[in-house]
Amino acid sequence: MPSSTFYGLPEAKQAKIIAAAREAFTRVPASQVTVADVVQLAQIPRGSFYQYFKDKDDLYFYLVSTFKHHFQERFVEILDQLHGDLFAALKVMFHQEILTFVSGPDKQLLQNLFMDLDYRNYQRLSPMHTRPHHHFSEWTEEIKAHTDLSLLKVDDDQFDLLIHILLAFLGHSTARYFVLQKQEAPTTADDFDQQYDLVLSWFANGVLNSKRGNQA
Repeated sequence: MPSSTFYGLPEAKQAKIIAAAREAFTRVPASQVTVADVVQLAQIPRGSFYQYFKDKDDLYFYLVSTFKHHFQERFVEILDQLHGDLFAALKVMFHQEILTFVSGPDKQLLQNLFMDLDYRNYQRLSPMHTRPHHHFSEWTEEIKAHTDLSLLKVDDDQFDLLIHILLAFLGHSTARYFVLQKQEAPTTADDFDQQYDLVLSWFANGVLNSKRGNQA
């Protein structure tokens, strides 16, 4: 994350550096971006960059976190609008927010950022990566506070496991959407919506035939 030195800069200079970073990560995949690219676009000395960020990865995670924060705020808003229905909120979040986001003006930037998000980086961004699995992160606690738990067949202390799985599915679906758009015959948004809804319904309702489920 940016240093206190960065936040001490005039807002116009902060904006110029971040705009340069966004341009650099839009041009090529994240793994190909260099500090030299950013400082050239921002027109700052290389030494100044390291006063603001530890390294390129630090800048990368900052850019990803700006989208993550938007997602977190919007998801809680949707939960409130749907009276705490977690699965309905996950459906709306994907249909109204994610697909709009990845089809908008930041499409290439998002693709370059998230397509390079390997398991190690995902763990660093995960809201639960710094705590034992049975503890809630601050954001997981917030989701829990806005969720109607009476709609779920999970114990109160199992909620973190459920939300971890569901958010991982949402993230995987977003990455898969990017991958499919690079194919010669890209999957349409409507087709992908249907696939997402189908898998989400499996989470919500199960996949076992009711006549055979008790034999499992």
